[in-house]
Amino acid sequence: MAAIALAVAAIAITPALAAGLGSGTHTLGANLAAVAPCDPDGFSVRQTLSGSSVSSITVSGIASACATGTLSVTLNNGATFTTASGTVPAGGGSMTLSLSPAVAITDHHTADVTITGP
Repeated sequence: MAAIALAVAAIAITPALAAGLGSGTHTLGANLAAVAPCDPDGFSVRQTLSGSSVSSITVSGIASACATGTLSVTLNNGATFTTASGTVPAGGGSMTLSLSPAVAITDHHTADVTITGP
């Protein structure tokens, strides 16, 4: 029983990783160029509600190596999706992106967060 509780806790605190990729070095094209993530330990994502809709998403724990990269967020509830993006500031840290229009919360809404570059 303790092993199950530990596994659930590990899943609950696992940091978000861009596009569902694990951290580490990946390859680009025909395995000719190694591509390392700018934030190998991931980041945290928090959705802010306005009534029953998500109005903004805050991404925190962004590594300074991601500075000048583009942070993109897409929220999709199956009927509506909204995309927002911004430039990661020097030093990394946290960013809040406003969603317009806000997306209604459903049982199956998803938030995709990626950092492209720098």
